[in-house]
Amino acid sequence: MTSAYSPWLRAWIILLAVSALSFAQSPIPGLMYQWRILSMTGQTPANANAALTSMSAPSINDNGAVAFPAIFSGGGQGVVAASPTLAQTLVSFADPTGNRYFGPSVQINDANQVLAQDLVPGSPPAYLDRLWLANQPGSFTILIQSGVGQQYSSVGKRQRE
Repeated sequence: MTSAYSPWLRAWIILLAVSALSFAQSPIPGLMYQWRILSMTGQTPANANAALTSMSAPSINDNGAVAFPAIFSGGGQGVVAASPTLAQTLVSFADPTGNRYFGPSVQINDANQVLAQDLVPGSPPAYLDRLWLANQPGSFTILIQSGVGQQYSSVGKRQRE
């Protein structure tokens, strides 16, 4: 029995099939992605006194921890962190009140340090860039501060001399 395909055509079909197989990507061992809900509105972080009503865009680190600025049902604002191994936690001040406002974004690094900016109203207002520790709620280091008696009139802008 003779084939309807010429030897050259069969050679091209085999070459294309082998080429397609050689360019196919194999999965990377151990690399996988999972979707997990770590926090959502209506929930109250373990150490907070009010439920979340709004959350801004999260930052995520290589360990799957997230941090985000949030608004609470009492009207206060704070910074919240959560991960597969860390329960949803208010990492900024324990009692979010309406007299402190947090910037629209935060950043969390692989050491679970969260960089956030907060504003304390006043005349003039005070801006603070703080490095919060997600594993030690309420613990922070002030990186830069503006306001009365400070070197800066606002963060990122040097006061005129």
